[in-house]
Amino acid sequence: ENVITTRTRLGDGFDGNNDGIIWLPNQSFPWDRTKDQPFYSWIHKYGYGHGFVMVREALAVSDDIFFYQLGGGYLNVFHGLGSEAIGYYAREFGLGQTTGIELPGESQGLIPNPKWKRLNYAENWLTGDTYNISIGQGFVLATPLQMANATAAVANRGFLYQPQLVDHVTDAEGKTVRGFEPLLIHEAPVDPAHLDTVREGMYGAVNWPNGTAPRAQLPGIAVAGKTGTAEYFRDDNNDNQPDRGEKGNLPTHAWFTAFAPYVDPEIVVTVFVANGGEGSSTAAPVATRILQAYFQLDIPTQTAEKPATPGD
Repeated sequence: ENVITTRTRLGDGFDGNNDGIIWLPNQSFPWDRTKDQPFYSWIHKYGYGHGFVMVREALAVSDDIFFYQLGGGYLNVFHGLGSEAIGYYAREFGLGQTTGIELPGESQGLIPNPKWKRLNYAENWLTGDTYNISIGQGFVLATPLQMANATAAVANRGFLYQPQLVDHVTDAEGKTVRGFEPLLIHEAPVDPAHLDTVREGMYGAVNWPNGTAPRAQLPGIAVAGKTGTAEYFRDDNNDNQPDRGEKGNLPTHAWFTAFAPYVDPEIVVTVFVANGGEGSSTAAPVATRILQAYFQLDIPTQTAEKPATPGD
């Protein structure tokens, strides 16, 4: 989702907050400073933050603080894009709605907004909610197919297509008797230069020294991708939820989505590993194996599997 957030405004740099944390003031009355809500970047657990970053770097290193500020603002630093703008562009890239694939029972996912929260929780929308949707967490729901299609739209520089299961039909002799043309849903109203910036950030996630997905690198093939971590839905009344960690947190799901080659893309791969932890260490290597098979690369396991960079 932070890839979606980036598309709405590009070119501004933010101080990533050197300690990797921002505090939202308590929004209840009477005001109680002890109830302020901290929002962390994943790197904060190592005792530092990413510092000042631009859009490309923020995507490459998966700097949550950058996207919190970009989406929801922070004090007088930046007003923030807001939930309406984020939701609009998320839908333009196919989220929050079915893709139209020829299969029954497809989920439309969820891109929440203030009205949805009032109707479902009888609560007001808070800045923290905007922070969460800025990085694809909180109430946001998405399917791997939706994420793959959104990634394809980035690779296609804004053209969103309907996924199809069949490319063509052949007869017994192998002659094509029916072909299926690509079905364009629409072209997203985004400056192609802005999408190029997003693509560069995804390239950096895989190929730059501080990127979060070095394990997605392939010899001779430039891969661009984005790691991600999704939360379990918290339900204290559900006895079937997994065990919590030492700090009382539920485990996380691992995401990775990628396209390749970078210059002239042919394929998109999206991997979701339930209870898989971080996308950098779990989902990215799975995508690498798929890309190896697609490009018919014969790579020994010990060469293909690079050490994971800690990250989202």
